[in-house]
Amino acid sequence: MTYAEVAAPTTPPGTRAWIDWANGLPIAAAMGLRCVSLDAGATRMVLDNSDWPCNPNGAVHGGLVFAAADQSMGVAAISSLEPGLVAFTASLNIDFLSPAFPPVTLDATVTRRGRTLAFVELSAVGADGRTCLRASGVWSVQAVPSEED
Repeated sequence: MTYAEVAAPTTPPGTRAWIDWANGLPIAAAMGLRCVSLDAGATRMVLDNSDWPCNPNGAVHGGLVFAAADQSMGVAAISSLEPGLVAFTASLNIDFLSPAFPPVTLDATVTRRGRTLAFVELSAVGADGRTCLRASGVWSVQAVPSEED
């Protein structure tokens, strides 16, 4: 898979093209993660269609929720960038607060963005209405890699 195959839209965030892009990313489809809203620096995604079985307690596996948080936060970071830039996860801290009963709604927001770093926070709420996870992370902002890189 090449960058061109997964590159973000060049239209301003908040358009249908961005939601379609986020939903069309192969990792989102593999996880059963669906983007329901996306604006510059903010996204809401729902984990509600995963092929992964739930834990014996009926909750989503923590590793899948972690991956969904990383994906949601990465999409928020990318939506805050100018064309020609990409963002890569540099660090990610997650606190699991309660079982994540599906569907899980993940809200990610870029809280600060500089020339080389984007700071993102996320809160996830399970079907029981409880916050099941909080996350904070840093994304490295770089120029789009060339085909030789």
